[in-house]
Amino acid sequence: MSLHAETKGYASFIFENDAFVNQDNGFTNGLAFQWGYSPFDKFDDSNTPSWIQYITEDLYINTMPDKKRAISYFVFQDMDTPKDITTSELLPDDVPYAGTLGWTVKQHAFDRTTSDSLSLTLGVVGPLSLAEQSQTVIHQIISAEAPQGWDNQVNHELVFR
Repeated sequence: MSLHAETKGYASFIFENDAFVNQDNGFTNGLAFQWGYSPFDKFDDSNTPSWIQYITEDLYINTMPDKKRAISYFVFQDMDTPKDITTSELLPDDVPYAGTLGWTVKQHAFDRTTSDSLSLTLGVVGPLSLAEQSQTVIHQIISAEAPQGWDNQVNHELVFR
């Protein structure tokens, strides 16, 4: 995949953490690296991986006339924890410990008034997400309470969305 000179690229890093409000409860942390390219007239070998083109070639995102196109990618990790992270006990009436590690590709078709997107997300939930390790390191860096309940996190599951 080689991009044309008129195609512009971008990249960004996102860090979200409930340390900014000084509490753990529900969504507690999110990290993401995002990058993408636009604008171009159509999805082709110069801007889109061939397997994505194959899956989407006859879908609306590719067939709408008079639209500019863009593509973006995300690698992300999100985590949720209960309100009380100081106990190692299962808290059945609270949010479970859960982490997601994933990758998303998103195709965009747009003009001056309308923007449409089609995305695919693949990933894992559970210990393979490495959320326990990430939260532990982040809490060490910011001198926050060490999370104690990750042994109760949700089981391994695949994410396909």
